[in-house]
Amino acid sequence: MTIEISSLTNIPKTQDAKNGINITIIISILIFFSYSYYHFIVGDSYDFFIISTLLMTVHAVFTIPSFNQNIIITFRYFLIFLPVYATSILWWLSQGVIRTHYLGYEYQTLSTTTILVTGGALSVFGATFGWYLGSLRIRKNLLKTQNALYFIRSQRNLLATVGCIGSIFFGILYVFASGGILAAGKAYSSGEAVGIGVKFAVFNIFQIFFASLGVISLQVINSKEKWIIYSLLVLGFFMGFLVGSRADYMLPILILSIYILSIIERFRITNVYYRLLMLKAGLKLSRNILPFLVLAIIVGYFVSTAIATWRYNPSLDIFSLLIENVVNFRDLLFPTIKGHQVLWMETACHMIGGFYGMIAQRELAISDFLKGESYLHMIPRSLPGFIRPSEFDKLDLAWHTGVNGTIMSQGGIFEPAEAYANFGVLGCFFVSAIISYFFTWLLKKSFKLNSIFFMAWYLTCGFMLLRGVWYQNFSFVRIATVMLVFYILLFVFKKSWINKKIS
Repeated sequence: MTIEISSLTNIPKTQDAKNGINITIIISILIFFSYSYYHFIVGDSYDFFIISTLLMTVHAVFTIPSFNQNIIITFRYFLIFLPVYATSILWWLSQGVIRTHYLGYEYQTLSTTTILVTGGALSVFGATFGWYLGSLRIRKNLLKTQNALYFIRSQRNLLATVGCIGSIFFGILYVFASGGILAAGKAYSSGEAVGIGVKFAVFNIFQIFFASLGVISLQVINSKEKWIIYSLLVLGFFMGFLVGSRADYMLPILILSIYILSIIERFRITNVYYRLLMLKAGLKLSRNILPFLVLAIIVGYFVSTAIATWRYNPSLDIFSLLIENVVNFRDLLFPTIKGHQVLWMETACHMIGGFYGMIAQRELAISDFLKGESYLHMIPRSLPGFIRPSEFDKLDLAWHTGVNGTIMSQGGIFEPAEAYANFGVLGCFFVSAIISYFFTWLLKKSFKLNSIFFMAWYLTCGFMLLRGVWYQNFSFVRIATVMLVFYILLFVFKKSWINKKIS
């Protein structure tokens, strides 16, 4: 066995991965040729969205079950898939009457939407392709790995203690660094609080890394202690909500909750009395995490919309806002804004808006394709905040999504949007494939070296997927710079957590 965490590190079976690669390549070719046919030969048509919607549906139905209950890759898939799929299906069914963003309507044309859906779909397929390809390499290395479980057992108390204390400590520092908790009279981003006066913007990454250590300990700790550790980790993440931050803390809580629920379900399935009870009731036993994930997305949507209102007016009762959103679900989901009905997807609307901005800039010849420039800019941007010149922050593509003075998004740059701005629609496939492959590389290193460090790095990237996919891929680069610090510390003080090959 290796350092594995059920529902978080599962990889596809070999045949599933091979089949997944084949069907992903076929569907990618089909959607690219459909795009080329309608966009360049016969002219843009709403018929394209019938094809794109069907192809994305087929791909999702085939690939999601083959992820083998891995919560992290499934969330990565949905974070790219859902905004693009919603755009595709709405432009098919409503022919552009219902939009997926409420800014820059004049740039949301049939032509730009065709490009957006193509690039977005290729990003989904690329993310899947990279995961499958990397998983095959992991399978080969699994044959060479040795038993690491007893090492984790020997470290479980230290992992749990360091993980929980570190998570809560850096959670508190994050609150102070962000200017304190929201309260009546001080709204999110109001600038009324000065924080701790230290320009250090990675407290959240430090916190999530320590929390990942705690998660690693969960696989070898008894049930009662599992709930204690889970509660402490969620408490640490909850502190981020107190300053109005959703990007870094919503997804970790959802992933942890699904993980704990999967543990409970797995226990029930293996419990003989539970099995007999289910059989007598005529109910099927299932290990499927998908229902938990769908429920998490629904809950996350309502909580996110409530926080979005509350953080700008903390005097309101957030629980009342939450109930109001649920009761008025129809009005919440399809509001009319500036004369257009919009599918309200919260932050995802701005990710679509930024994508439209990147496309319009190139269609109108305002900007040329960057050919990797924004990714190269991530190198100087990765310098620590206390020594990084402020000019480097302006290199972030998220601040350059506007078109002719029209604001297209408010912070953040969607993964396929940045890929398109650099390399066009085909770039969306390859950039997302590389990122997913990097995730599998981290897993392979953790398995091959029986490494707690690489496993924690993988989990940190997984917990921060929402920021990494929706807000900026640069987050993964920033995480890597923080991991360098932890690598040096562990190399000096706890080398066995980096590389523990057990004979």
